Amino acid sequence: MDYTFFYSRVSTVGQNTNHQIENFKSVQEFNSDNLFVDRIQGNVPFLSRPEASKLFDEMTSFSKSSNVKLVVDSIDRLGRSLIDILTTVKLFTQNGINL
Repeated sequence: MDYTFFYSRVSTVGQNTNHQIENFKSVQEFNSDNLFVDRIQGNVPFLSRPEASKLFDEMTSFSKSSNVKLVVDSIDRLGRSLIDILTTVKLFTQNGINL
């Protein structure tokens, strides 16, 4: 079974996610029920973000034989530095999540 999730992050409550969400809508599998949005600075580790943590729990709740995919508008939504981003990507890979 295939599952596609979408993650959007902006740094402050005052910023909006419209651009990212509009880009997600161009993906055939887009479903707003599978959209997770954080309004938090990028230097907060991925799993310490409220919506990212819920997203990760949801994505890892499926069996390893499932095809789980995460779509982000830009890779920098996952972290502030290259090390943060690579750590998050490694976590996804270890859990069978395609980015």
